[in-house]
Amino acid sequence: MDVQFAVIADQVAIDAGKLSVTGVTDHFVAPAFPAPGELTVVVRLIGNATEAGAPVKARFEIFLESDPPKSLGSRTLTDRLAGSPNRRLHHLDVTWRTGPVRFPSPGQYRIQVTINGQPMAIIPFEMDTLDSPHRA
Repeated sequence: MDVQFAVIADQVAIDAGKLSVTGVTDHFVAPAFPAPGELTVVVRLIGNATEAGAPVKARFEIFLESDPPKSLGSRTLTDRLAGSPNRRLHHLDVTWRTGPVRFPSPGQYRIQVTINGQPMAIIPFEMDTLDSPHRA
């Protein structure tokens, strides 16, 4: 099983097996810190025919990149990799709406994605102030 992609997005919809993702980003701004926020994380897992129907335990954890990294929250979801005997590749789209998160300061953050106990993806992102000279 592999991660085809892992992103932070504004909106996610799954309709009739089709995934729609809009507003993919890795940069957020806030007027001041600490700042409240909510993120939507999308991960598409791909498996081969022998993995169809396999259980999937996905863990998402948000970290502030500090020394040591500080965990700001996590969630674990369980599901199964979709399968059909007529398909060569099978997928599972896992989404997580974080709910309220308190971002303590501007800086570098990451979401670590672990699937069945194995680190599979890291989604880096940045938080800035509105008046930051680093804003593009």
